[in-house]
Amino acid sequence: MFALIEQWKNSAESRKAFCRRHNIAPSTFSYWYAKYRKTQPAVKPGFVEVQPHLSRSLELIYPNGVKIRLPHDTSLSELRTLLQLDV
Repeated sequence: MFALIEQWKNSAESRKAFCRRHNIAPSTFSYWYAKYRKTQPAVKPGFVEVQPHLSRSLELIYPNGVKIRLPHDTSLSELRTLLQLDV
């Protein structure tokens, strides 16, 4: 039964659809899935260090999808003008 559970985990099917396709009662599947989970190593929650990607540009995305990329040293007055555009 564990092989079927592995197969389900690697599929995109819902549990209900998988059980129906394999003629397995959902309650039976749930019973074996609980046993399966007990055999798996516990995953400890935690944090992973992420290195930020430093961009050398700014990007404005307007509600209509228009994108404008600007150099990182664009002046505030230029940026303010662009933000006020009705694109």
